[in-house]
Amino acid sequence: MTESAKGTLEIRTLSDPRLLSVIRATTGQMALIAGFESQQVEHLKLAVDEVCTNIIRHTYKADPGQEMIVMFTLLDNGIKVDIQDFGKKVDPHIFRMPSTPRSKPGGLGLFLIESMVDDIEFGLPTPVGNKCRLIKYTNKGGH
Repeated sequence: MTESAKGTLEIRTLSDPRLLSVIRATTGQMALIAGFESQQVEHLKLAVDEVCTNIIRHTYKADPGQEMIVMFTLLDNGIKVDIQDFGKKVDPHIFRMPSTPRSKPGGLGLFLIESMVDDIEFGLPTPVGNKCRLIKYTNKGGH
């Protein structure tokens, strides 16, 4: 995989759901700069939004005053998005993707995220909290 960084942008924000629109807009702009077509831009926005929403809902229990960091890194052939929270450490093994969508409501966020990006990693090393990485390539084979 080519991971030569062409530029980065970091957003430090609170876990206030009203700020998700700013993260979505920034994700969209960074995806356009990376060279994605409109459908790919929307897929990345949806994946980043879902991760951030899960942090707000599950890690921070809807407390709007907690910190989150979203770091965008432009790559030669796509974009890498690292999303970090400062909540209680979560065992990354609980983030197993279902092989197919389940029939019962809820629990499809991870399936949705996985279908919108090319690579996803949970439980990246961080001294405090949790860190997730999403990677999307401009050309589907990518790496």
